Amino acid sequence: MAFGPTVESVARRDPITQGCLVSVALFALLSGCATRVRVVPADQTQPALHAAARSASLPWWRDSLDQEIIRRHNLQALLRRNPDRALLELHSVVSRHPDVAAAAALADLNCRYAGTLQRAQPEKALGLYLNAAESAYGWIANGQVLPDRIPIIMVHGLRATPLTWQQLTNELMGNPEIRRRYQIWHYLYPTGLPFLTSAANFRDDLEEVRRLLDPDGRDFATQNMVVIGHSMGGLLTRTLVTDSGDALWNSTFAVPISEIPPDMEQLPQLRRVFYFTPKSYVKRVIFVAVPHRGTTSADGPFGRFVGHACIFLMPLTLSLLV
Repeated sequence: MAFGPTVESVARRDPITQGCLVSVALFALLSGCATRVRVVPADQTQPALHAAARSASLPWWRDSLDQEIIRRHNLQALLRRNPDRALLELHSVVSRHPDVAAAAALADLNCRYAGTLQRAQPEKALGLYLNAAESAYGWIANGQVLPDRIPIIMVHGLRATPLTWQQLTNELMGNPEIRRRYQIWHYLYPTGLPFLTSAANFRDDLEEVRRLLDPDGRDFATQNMVVIGHSMGGLLTRTLVTDSGDALWNSTFAVPISEIPPDMEQLPQLRRVFYFTPKSYVKRVIFVAVPHRGTTSADGPFGRFVGHACIFLMPLTLSLLV
């Protein structure tokens, strides 16, 4: 069924209607011809567009927040000639004389330099970004953490790395108020493992970091964490604020865990993966494009094949993890 007038229906209309249509068409044509066009010189266009263009044409290390640190340590010329050497020198300075502003500048410069290499040298870019995350954003940086700043833990998704968070990290750390109250940590994990295994590793790693940094459990930072999870990282994050009960186990196995022999070698690992409770020190979680309800493709032939294969290979997987 077609909607709207056809050519035949318009042709069959009375002369008055046809005359009105012709008048409207002529009026539209004349209006278009009478439209005034003004050519604006390039130097009189919007200042914001010029500012953006100028910013895009600047060298990667030219940032207003970092310039004071760069000038203080005379790194302008070295950044032009040999960025790797300049970053090493600044890292040496931060190691000898810890300073929040210098550490933030070092991390930002590492991220910016990594951005220029992301396509041509992705492995080097990843190394630079991880150096930034470790050295300045608080993930056991030189054996210390800022005890008065809330950690924001960013967890990447499937087939990704902490480079996913590069732009967001730069934006957040570029805000002085946010930098004064928060520190950013990044969690890197292999996304090829089953997400429940990665989630169990994430919980264990987080507990280990808290034991290392705050064995007495008194620091404000380790008691007030914020976690941001993207895609699969959100599934890992959800286990930090969820009580699994028996639901996860019962949806996977036909035998209740209470009927499993207590001397079974894999039982501790099974409990570690399938049972978890909310972490009181995680005060807020933020989910970004997380498949909480799974995917419809899991019910298709390929999804069922993968599911059966995972169940069949479960003993082998557990033996490798123990």
